[in-house]
Amino acid sequence: MTAIPLAPLSISLVRFAEPLTKALETEYQAERIIAALRRCPQRRIELDFTGLTDASLTFCDEFFRLAERELPETWLVPRHYVHPYPCLVHELVSRLERLREKTWIKGCESFMTGADPGQRGHRTSAV
Repeated sequence: MTAIPLAPLSISLVRFAEPLTKALETEYQAERIIAALRRCPQRRIELDFTGLTDASLTFCDEFFRLAERELPETWLVPRHYVHPYPCLVHELVSRLERLREKTWIKGCESFMTGADPGQRGHRTSAV
């Protein structure tokens, strides 16, 4: 049997936006998105910006505060954005860079020490 690659999970942000303005403006919207992301089994989730018109600083601050606390190992990848959304897209890219660096360092430590990254302090041995 051959394995079928799974498509990355994608969450449409406009679903959580204000109905009339199609903007993400409040802390409550950030909380709802994080709650939806917590239910996702995958560690890599695409955030689809299609139809979104804006993201306020208030929303962004709360979104990233919650994401760092509740989803520290989840890769949130921005997709389909027309506007730059500086407080959201730039911070998502910066967060991805930090996660990539952290993952790379863990891999290097594992390679150099022979330790399994999931088993802190334990060395793996070949049988």
